[in-house]
Parts: sequence; C-alpha cells; structure tokens
Amino acid sequence: MIIIGHQLIHFEPLFFIKESEDIKNTPSNSIVVFAFDSKAISLCRYCNENGVDFALIADSYKDLILSSSFDPKYLICDKALSSKAQKFVDDYVLDSKVLLYSSDESDLEWVAENAIDGIIFEDAISYEVLT
Repeated sequence: MIIIGHQLIHFEPLFFIKESEDIKNTPSNSIVVFAFDSKAISLCRYCNENGVDFALIADSYKDLILSSSFDPKYLICDKALSSKAQKFVDDYVLDSKVLLYSSDESDLEWVAENAIDGIIFEDAISYEVLT
C-alpha cells in the first residue's frame, strides 16, 4: 500500500499547480498535482511531453475515465469514488495508482480493507508556488 503524507513515513511533497509555468518552480523530479478539468488537458500533454510525473484529482467517474488516457502516476479521489476508481484501474490494467485523499488516519484501515492502492494525506500536497 502506498502511504504519502503520514507523519511517521518519509515522503517527498507533491506540488499543486495551475499552469505549466508553475512546474518550473518545483524541485526537479517532483510530482505535480492538478485537478482534472477541460483546462487540465494542456497540462497533461505538457507533462507527458516533458517527462513530468503528475497526479490528477478526479471528482467524477467521467473525469477518472478521461484522465486515465493521459497516464498519470496517481489518480487522487475521495472515498465515494475510490472503490469505483480502483476497479476501473484494475479492470483496464492501467499503470496509474489510485490514492484516497484524506485527513483522517483511520482511513488507512478503510484503504487496506477495500484494496485501494494507497492513501495521500492532505499534508503531502504543497499548495505554495515556489519562486
């Protein structure tokens, strides 16, 4: 199980971005995160073309299906979507890993019991744009 952002486990922070210019202000080899929407298509393409690992936040099953075609490293979703997301990723043998976004440590057990790839705690994502 992947655990990102837990206080007892070392992790490299992920960086929330809004545009491709923000990527230049993140440490090399870091993972960027952004919400999947119609504006995110260009960010997905930019990351794919430049070898940047990225995670997508999916808010709906449709977003999840569409975003998977861009081969994100992680698909981040809430509890309501995560089981459906995991089944989709497993059924289509995708390389992306499904992560439950959480602030509650008790969700570790839920993730394990429901065979979700992993969990990402809110402290793992930096929302500050580096300069």
